[in-house]
Amino acid sequence: MGRAYELAEEQLREIAAASDGTVDVEGGARRSSGQFVISLGFDGHERVEDGLRVRARERFLLAVPPTFPYERPSVCTPHRRFAGFPHVQWARSLCLYASSADWRPQDGMYGLIERLDKWIRDAALNRLDPDDAPLHPPVAYATVDRLVIPRTDTPRVRESAWSGFAELRQRHHRTEITGWSQHPQGSLDNQAPALLLHKPLPFEYPESVNSLLRELEGHGVDYVPFVRTFASLANRSRSGTPVLVVLGSPMRRIEPGGPSLQHLAVWEISAADADKLRELDAVWDGDVAASRKAAIEAVVEWSVLANVGWCRVREMRPEVTRRRDHSSPMAWFRGRRVAIWGCGAVGTHVAESVVRAGATHVQLVDKGWVNPGILVRQGFEDADIGNPKVDALSDRLKRVDPDVTVEASVADLIHRMGGGTPIPDVDLVIDCSASPAVRMILEQRLRRIDSRPPIASMSIDSKAATGIATLSKPGHSGGTLDVVRRLKLEACRNSRLARPLEGFWPESLPDDPFQPEPGCSEPTFIGSNADLAGLSARMLNAIARTLSGPDEQHTAIGWFVEEPGPIHCFAWRPDYSAEAHSGRYTVRASPEAVREMRAWARRSVRTAGPSVETGGLIFGEVNEAASVIWISEVDGPPPDSAASDGHFTCGILGTGESAEVRHDRFRGSVECLGSWHTHPRAGPWPSAIDLSTVAQLLDGTESSRRTLVLLILSGDPDSDPLLGAHVFRTKLRPRCVYYIKEDVSETISVEPAPVNPRDVGLALSGGGSRAIAFHLGCFRALNDLGLLARLQVISSVSGGSVIAAMYAYSSESFSDFDDRVVELLRRGLQRDIVRETLRLRAIGKTARAQVLIGAASITRSLTSLSRRGTGLWKTPPVRTFSRSEAFREVLRRSLFRNTLMRDVARDSLETVINATELRTGSAFRFGSRQSGCWRFGRVAAEEAFVADAVAASAAYPVLLPALDREYRFLKKGAATGPTRVLLTDGGVFENLGVSPMEPGREPSISTNVFNPEYIICCDAGAGLFDDDKYPMCWPTRMCRSFLTVFRKVQDATRHRLHRLAEWGDISGFVLSYLGQEDGKLPWAPPELPKRGEVKDYPTDFAAMKRADLDRIALRGEVLTRFLVAYHLPDL
Repeated sequence: MGRAYELAEEQLREIAAASDGTVDVEGGARRSSGQFVISLGFDGHERVEDGLRVRARERFLLAVPPTFPYERPSVCTPHRRFAGFPHVQWARSLCLYASSADWRPQDGMYGLIERLDKWIRDAALNRLDPDDAPLHPPVAYATVDRLVIPRTDTPRVRESAWSGFAELRQRHHRTEITGWSQHPQGSLDNQAPALLLHKPLPFEYPESVNSLLRELEGHGVDYVPFVRTFASLANRSRSGTPVLVVLGSPMRRIEPGGPSLQHLAVWEISAADADKLRELDAVWDGDVAASRKAAIEAVVEWSVLANVGWCRVREMRPEVTRRRDHSSPMAWFRGRRVAIWGCGAVGTHVAESVVRAGATHVQLVDKGWVNPGILVRQGFEDADIGNPKVDALSDRLKRVDPDVTVEASVADLIHRMGGGTPIPDVDLVIDCSASPAVRMILEQRLRRIDSRPPIASMSIDSKAATGIATLSKPGHSGGTLDVVRRLKLEACRNSRLARPLEGFWPESLPDDPFQPEPGCSEPTFIGSNADLAGLSARMLNAIARTLSGPDEQHTAIGWFVEEPGPIHCFAWRPDYSAEAHSGRYTVRASPEAVREMRAWARRSVRTAGPSVETGGLIFGEVNEAASVIWISEVDGPPPDSAASDGHFTCGILGTGESAEVRHDRFRGSVECLGSWHTHPRAGPWPSAIDLSTVAQLLDGTESSRRTLVLLILSGDPDSDPLLGAHVFRTKLRPRCVYYIKEDVSETISVEPAPVNPRDVGLALSGGGSRAIAFHLGCFRALNDLGLLARLQVISSVSGGSVIAAMYAYSSESFSDFDDRVVELLRRGLQRDIVRETLRLRAIGKTARAQVLIGAASITRSLTSLSRRGTGLWKTPPVRTFSRSEAFREVLRRSLFRNTLMRDVARDSLETVINATELRTGSAFRFGSRQSGCWRFGRVAAEEAFVADAVAASAAYPVLLPALDREYRFLKKGAATGPTRVLLTDGGVFENLGVSPMEPGREPSISTNVFNPEYIICCDAGAGLFDDDKYPMCWPTRMCRSFLTVFRKVQDATRHRLHRLAEWGDISGFVLSYLGQEDGKLPWAPPELPKRGEVKDYPTDFAAMKRADLDRIALRGEVLTRFLVAYHLPDL
């Protein structure tokens, strides 16, 4: 025993010493066998009528294994008084633990004694099997080497026992119960008598036939006819073979509070005892009394001598078991029909996974054969070499689950699809072929199919470092080719996806592709079985998780899976599709492109009137093999375009550079395909002028593709416009080029923008009038894009707070709001502030405040010098008037009156106006929900005025003193007395206003906590410093130092936004930055005003010239529209 016994004894002695006599370790323990005798006191324990009868002191025998404490000791009683009680085995052994995992080695004897004490006390209260917990089944100790697996749920047993037959199936070295019937069918080799009781049996099943029959008799079962029937059926089996009997009793419960279910035990009668039972059948002769008496005596005699042999039973009935993968994503495959195309590196792993997950029907298609080299990473064995992959994989799947139906086809997928073989009628198709040709022919086939299953695809890159998974649902406009293309565009947009981008779409092909058998094999990737298993499992899980979810808005989902690394998920709505009457093409316009066209149309209505046409260029891709034209993006009118009531002429200024940059950035998947324009008063069909323009363009094109697309958006962009898609092609003849017009595609009805949740947060930075003008442009872009209706919250700082409050606290139309902001900027606030400051009464207030503040400052200085505090002027007097108060009064009188922060005029919109509290250096946030700061608490709602909030937020400390206020706060449920706060510019704390919208903030210690899905941040900062300044003197040195720290704080905020998007805490963000370096944009829109034209505009509130206002606003508008379209195309 050694250390195990010594440790157990030491712990028991410590427990006994500390128990005050409750636990006693008796002497004379047997060290050789590791046994201890202990006794526990149970004085005063509670007991119910049907509970275990426990004496005041009970003795127990503990047997310590040599592996203690890693294995638990066994606990027995020296008596049989507990026999028959649940969880008491062999009449003496107490079952304290449900399984070995329930034992905690670190607790040792301390945990064992605690568990034993609780077990006894629960048993006395009959709570070992409470109704609100799963019911542990009884024990039938296996005494024969037969394994029985019940697979089918039992019949319902009500008020009396159920007698019938279990249907058996022999499989390998086990017997399976596959059904139940009340009438014998065929040989006993395929059936066994079954008796399902309606009352529980003893917790420990009997060991002899006679004991078992007596238990059955106690349950109202006349065992003589039962055994006679059993004997009769035994006669139909071969002599010298054992026979089985299935016995059930309602002694299982799976769900807490659920019904009691049948616990099955299987009784095997040995061959010798079975032969004796067969002989009894000859004694029975109908209803003759003598024969009947002899039969009964024979049964009794036989039952005394015959023993019960209990088989090993491993349950697989759904009603009493839980699958080990029941709540995993792969549970979606249970009972499903799945087609797998391609049975190679990915397909073999996928096929085995879906079968193990419970798929009932699998179709396999592959043309390949197993060769020796692929065994290192594909799910085949040496014996499979030389066989078709589908046949070898089919055999493997049947070994995993013999009940699965596998259809194997040795076929080329391209020939199969091209030959008209229908899409399989299954629950899911998974294309593991990684073949672009298969994706293209599938895309071509799907154009003419109305009903189809979801189609997924999976592939890996050349280093097995990244995987691509796609899912195209039945309602999607395309197949896996469409989704793979969308993933490519996302990878080209997002620098975080550089690894999958280079893995799947490198800028240049490798000079030395890997060939496993150089000279005679196709190039393939490098990767091991472990690489493939890991990537395949993660991709398959992602697909299954999506199929299990309720997302009905998105019809296509794609994933990049990095190994090791994150999973990047993207989801899309279907395109607007128009089928050419000739059947040659399907034109698909993305929702993002249509949204942009509508936005440009709204802008035209806003700036030129409702009848003037507008337009621009369209960009996308033509795939002749798939017969699809994708329209991914559109541009607005180039600067040299001409628009009128009857016609739009698209300019060319800057378009060549834009098209070239797109081609390079999207690696050939986005080209200029044609143009679009509006017909506000006409239908979506080309006019004679449109056709003439198309002819000129086609005649002058140098492209060998010779295809041009014209989109026409007709009607009101805010209602239900129509979209016409028209495709034109040139035809070549000797010495001439002319064009033909493809059949006009069907007209697309563009439904109104869907009603989306308010899931966008808008952050508006500071920057005085420059910020207001820049943010006005941002508002215009969001209005044109239809995104203002999706704003959940506007969080603003300084100058941004002025325009944010003007929008949120008015219910006027956007046009009227726009006019009012322009009027404010043209007039400015500076003159009104000066006028308010110089009013006679204001001058008196200011002078009096300055005198008091100066006197207080002198007093404090003298007190400090004398080192004696008198308490006089310890706190500076409240500044009753200042330039900031004048600013506040101008805002109140001209814009906000006495509006409270809680009285937002825009339905469901929340506001946060950010200031800084100087006494504590904390953020002080005025909000429509709440106002205050974490140091002091929340301000009473009736004291939070919009004018105060805006004035405090915009009180730039270099020019304006802090707003001096006293508020009553509520903190931790208790009201405080008036507390003084000094409020200055919110940009001192954080100039972008993003903080209230960052996820992870704790509402219990923070005010104004929001969690939008998307964040649009508009920053009116100037950006990088110019290098023509030399800040050497003290003022310029201090100014540049302050601005440097300020800029780094903003950089940290931007970095947090990137991290939040990368971690998936937000779905995405856009930073529309006035100081953005134009060369760092993906490409510069031609109409974008240059950074150098706006960055140096002052940040005061002086009146603005119209040209400056328009230039700054246009930069905000163009940047916001461009960046939303590029970075948040699915918004």
